[in-house]
Amino acid sequence: MQENLQKRKKMTSNSVHSKLQQFISAEISFSEFEDILKNQATASNPVRVGWITELGLKRYYDMYWDSSAYVGGDAGGSDAKAQMDMYNIQCLGVDGDWRTIDFNTVYKVRFNNKTYKVDN
Repeated sequence: MQENLQKRKKMTSNSVHSKLQQFISAEISFSEFEDILKNQATASNPVRVGWITELGLKRYYDMYWDSSAYVGGDAGGSDAKAQMDMYNIQCLGVDGDWRTIDFNTVYKVRFNNKTYKVDN
């Protein structure tokens, strides 16, 4: 009986460790993130994006790409922001519905119930 309990503990511990390893190592490239945002995410199925602001604060928003809604380029008409690789992205549940982000500062995304670390 004691031996069975030890085996169960060992199996449970190993399976938890294995799942944690899978979770920690779930990494996608920047281009995979961009593909999710631009080609897969929608208003009804957004991608949750985590990035670091210029002030070093972590922000998380549910975002989706809608190229038909853009006016004047990637950064919503701002040539200066577009030159700095910043994008104006539609967000859900945010005053103003838009946030300008630098894709280089994106570090984590969640899409279709999976969380990924973005390798920039």
